[in-house]
Amino acid sequence: MPVFDATTLMFLVQPNAKPPSDPATGEPLAHVSQRIDYLIRDMQSKSQPIIIPTPALAEVLVIARGNIEEWISILQQSRHFHIADFDIDAVKKLVHVTQKIHENRVFESQSPFTKAQLKYDRQIVAVALAQNESTIYSDEQGIKQMERYFDIEVIQTHTLLYE
Repeated sequence: MPVFDATTLMFLVQPNAKPPSDPATGEPLAHVSQRIDYLIRDMQSKSQPIIIPTPALAEVLVIARGNIEEWISILQQSRHFHIADFDIDAVKKLVHVTQKIHENRVFESQSPFTKAQLKYDRQIVAVALAQNESTIYSDEQGIKQMERYFDIEVIQTHTLLYE
């Protein structure tokens, strides 16, 4: 089951959210909502549920405002989504992730990342690892950079197909 982080989940909750930059042009990426919709439909057709880590859900719902209970209810009742808690297994994985990052001195000189962003990113990766999942859909550079240290593949929105 693939994992959605906040940058991907946001377009389900707010289709008109600010798009990530297109790495080829530096301009806002076109057709982001269509890319996410196509991805979700493809996964639904394969009966492949999407994992939503609770830290990613929290990030999105803070920004979405107002429809918190409605969105939680929709996601919990859908057979296409699985909300994965930041539980004790995720805590253990977070310790591993944090130790590995410190061992490799990842992000020490990387000023664009706030400590809060890194904490959320680490939690999302930890939940994915605790769920034994290796595919994360994300446009967060912090998560993308963790790809080389952990057994994960990070798929960015600009690589997704759309109709």
